[in-house]
Amino acid sequence: MTQTTLDACRALISADSTLSLSDRRAIMEAVRQAGKPPPVAPPPPRIISRAETAQLLNRSSRAVDYLASQGHLKKVRMPGRQRCCGFRLADIENLINATAQ
Repeated sequence: MTQTTLDACRALISADSTLSLSDRRAIMEAVRQAGKPPPVAPPPPRIISRAETAQLLNRSSRAVDYLASQGHLKKVRMPGRQRCCGFRLADIENLINATAQ
């Protein structure tokens, strides 16, 4: 929002004698925020299954379990599941990049 628009809003709000000082500040803050886009939340991390992890790493499922037990991969519970767990795709990509270097 341009400064001219903000000055015009400020003049209109100050002309209203029924508003308190805190109300005027709240209205002006809302006017300032109206021109800005709402903040965008980052997407949730993608969780993939043990079989998909094994396929990405070109290893067996037992090798994936071994990597998890050694601490190279961290198990994450699958959403809405009791015992099923998976792995974060970002962690797998980091592991692949670390072994490539």
